[in-house]
Amino acid sequence: VNMIGYVVRYVAIYLLFISIFVRGAIDKLTKEVPQFFLDGWAETWAATFPGLELSWRLAGVVEASAVVVLIISVVTLEWLPGRAKAWAKLGVGLGLVLFMMLAWGQQLIGATEGIANLWLYFGTAAAVLVVMQLDERAAAMTTEGTAAR
Repeated sequence: VNMIGYVVRYVAIYLLFISIFVRGAIDKLTKEVPQFFLDGWAETWAATFPGLELSWRLAGVVEASAVVVLIISVVTLEWLPGRAKAWAKLGVGLGLVLFMMLAWGQQLIGATEGIANLWLYFGTAAAVLVVMQLDERAAAMTTEGTAAR
């Protein structure tokens, strides 16, 4: 039962992050920059530097990078108990960077509701990192305990 709960936890984490980021990455990297974005941020300094097109595409690159890194984590079986989760933590960390970028953009236009939502996303991703760290620590303690016997 513990093993099933452990694996289900990681399946949920991977599916949540990959499914959200893959859609965003595809849209930002393959489609036109949406008019709402161009209109909403046209009067901000971001329209001049780095530019709205680049800002939009950069968010897509971060999302795509997170997806690739999380897929590497899945393929290298980091989701198994006792395995280090370096790739998984990097993928979720890229999610933190993305949420920070999006919140920064929302701040430029005074969209406090959007910022509040992004704080929730950021906090949830940070909590996932804590769970991964605790799982690694528990595995290390189990290994140390077994070695001491």
